[in-house]
Amino acid sequence: MADSVHESILEKVVSEIEGLSLEDMAPNNVLVTDVPVGEGVYYSGYPAICVSPIGNEQIVPSEGNNKQDAIGYPVLISIVDGANKRQQAVSRDRRLLYRQQIIDHFIENNQVSWGVSGVDEANIHIETGSIIDPAAWFDQNLNLSTIVLRCKVLKTRRVS
Repeated sequence: MADSVHESILEKVVSEIEGLSLEDMAPNNVLVTDVPVGEGVYYSGYPAICVSPIGNEQIVPSEGNNKQDAIGYPVLISIVDGANKRQQAVSRDRRLLYRQQIIDHFIENNQVSWGVSGVDEANIHIETGSIIDPAAWFDQNLNLSTIVLRCKVLKTRRVS
């Protein structure tokens, strides 16, 4: 179990996606990574889903109170697949279905209990990203599709 709230959220998002049993997705190919693609990022084949802590936290003073702070933790979900130009329609449909299933899941389950000390539950807001990243397609021969979740929690303040 992670010590930080953000890492706990990343692990929970992986668990939620694994629970979807996405077709043709190997269980060990849904993982937490610092970045979705690039040097040092390894998965056991395609397709893969990378969950990353990307962007900045948002502190929302108007939603906090005397004992808790409202903090929105960003989570990037990246659907990564090889750019198979011969079977483009088949792999595109599969990636779009993954995207649809993930978005639908977090719309329907937008309040999640994280099991993190000092955090009761999180409200999830979906900030959709690119359906396909042209740079990844042309430069790395990859299909890359992104979804950003903003996981807003009321976190108990630390006492000094």
